[in-house]
Amino acid sequence: MMPVLTPEGRIRVAVRSGFTLIELLVVISVIALLISLLLPALGHARTASRTAVCVASQRQASIGFATYGAEHQQWIAGPNTSGAHIRSGSDIGNSPSAPTQNVDWLSPILAYSLNLPGKQPGEENRIAERRLRMIFEQAFACPANRETYAAQYGGGNTFDGIPVTQLRTNSYAANMGMHLSSSRNDPISDYSSRQDWGMPILFSNYRPRLDYINRPDGKVCTMDGTRYVDGSTFEITFNAFPFQDEGGNFMNHGPAVGHSGDPATLGRRSGSFTEAQREAMRRFAYRHDTKMVVSYFDGHAGTMDEDESRSIHYWYPSGSRVTGGILDPTNPSVVK
Repeated sequence: MMPVLTPEGRIRVAVRSGFTLIELLVVISVIALLISLLLPALGHARTASRTAVCVASQRQASIGFATYGAEHQQWIAGPNTSGAHIRSGSDIGNSPSAPTQNVDWLSPILAYSLNLPGKQPGEENRIAERRLRMIFEQAFACPANRETYAAQYGGGNTFDGIPVTQLRTNSYAANMGMHLSSSRNDPISDYSSRQDWGMPILFSNYRPRLDYINRPDGKVCTMDGTRYVDGSTFEITFNAFPFQDEGGNFMNHGPAVGHSGDPATLGRRSGSFTEAQREAMRRFAYRHDTKMVVSYFDGHAGTMDEDESRSIHYWYPSGSRVTGGILDPTNPSVVK
């Protein structure tokens, strides 16, 4: 306070208002400190929210497989069942639940809950492209997935009217190991897997049916990440061909077997990865705070870290024999 002499000769005490420079600096410092404390918490909350959405989506997929099985004599949607007839683009149906590729499991089990489009009267025959794009970018997209394709396998620069480099990658893959068959009468069989792809697994009396799955609470149904990821450039390629025998855009073999193009292994058949390779795997597969979200055939879903995901027992039918090198550090001879 400061005394002031008025024109009438009176003394008035003037009260100073406002902040001093020091007070302003203190306030700014406190605000900056609070922001620095809150930002990490907001980041963790955002990560947790994205993970929760992903868990819910994959749980929905697992339930969809169960519902499909109940309606189709226990068979699970995939290349040996709902997509077994597909050999060319002319084999793709026009209904929302018709698979867009032989390995497309999403359309058959979730078409109506996701409001996927069917072919409209007078529409040109591009329904597969339109539905694929809707699945990848809107209907079933993981909020943590921001990757786009780098190229299209077999050539072509556009897809559904946009550059393929603007097409968001598919967020989820089904576990290919549970869709193979020990019957050589099925299009995608365990035999072709071992002969053509060098997969070190020998099945024992298994076909892709719910009643053939022992320990459904321990067998992965769906997972984060899709293929084909180049193991050297870490770029992901889109495959538009209707028939796929190695997973296409919808399936991969999981983290326990080093299958070419799979996002959790980059095709490597040893457990030693460079930091650049681990960063690529975190981009495409372990994208939830270095964890992967998976669902199981009993209908539950959750996360697993990289070490846990290497266990072969999650990815192949019980009783399968391991015939070659795998990434599972325990290297069991038989799948539980």
